[in-house]
Amino acid sequence: MAAQLFVHVLWAGSGPRIWRELVEDFERSGIDSIVESIFVSLIIDPSQEKEFLHTICKHPKIKVITQSDDPSVYEWPALKMMKDHCSAHPGDFVGYIHTKGASNEGRKDVPARISENIRKWRRAMVRDVIYGVDMCHHFLRKGFATAGPFLGLYDKEVRHVYMYSGNAWWAHASYINTLEITSEDLTMRNRAEEWVCKGADSRHASTTPLPQLDLYDFSGVYGDKGPLGDIT
Repeated sequence: MAAQLFVHVLWAGSGPRIWRELVEDFERSGIDSIVESIFVSLIIDPSQEKEFLHTICKHPKIKVITQSDDPSVYEWPALKMMKDHCSAHPGDFVGYIHTKGASNEGRKDVPARISENIRKWRRAMVRDVIYGVDMCHHFLRKGFATAGPFLGLYDKEVRHVYMYSGNAWWAHASYINTLEITSEDLTMRNRAEEWVCKGADSRHASTTPLPQLDLYDFSGVYGDKGPLGDIT
């Protein structure tokens, strides 16, 4: 069973630092010995391409497949890239993660406490999807369509939708092939987070329970040393 990882990278705000952090995680976790490739969808100003390329020059498994300088395309190029791959390789396991917090973490107008909670949120995603890849694959082998942290049911206006809050997960390529990306989806950033759980009659596994509060405020329930506090 081949495995591939897909990554949406926003090279703006805190994105460069978060991407470098992810590259270190790929190395330390050993995931680069599990996956065949790490496919990147990159949002970047062309003037900064050289800086990005320097971060991957020693990592032959990291391959930039799509690139844009328009942040308003959101995560959709990465998900479309995944769909294209799954069409050709329906037997694969495919993982997804992104530079969560690139736009907000560390901004001067964002309180330090909120920035720290965004960081902990992202680190929990990394813990389960990158360091916990074997656990996610275990759920897929047990017949779940997807597996990842913070699965929950959300009220979205008049809709009730399941999604992995933060949008990091693993899935069967054959299941991804059952999903569509509509023209309406492409205009809405938050729909990317809902997309992977849209399949009918599918089972989804949560590797870390969803906190019963705003995910931007972990400390309100767990305190400074709660279950996400050990993620560094």
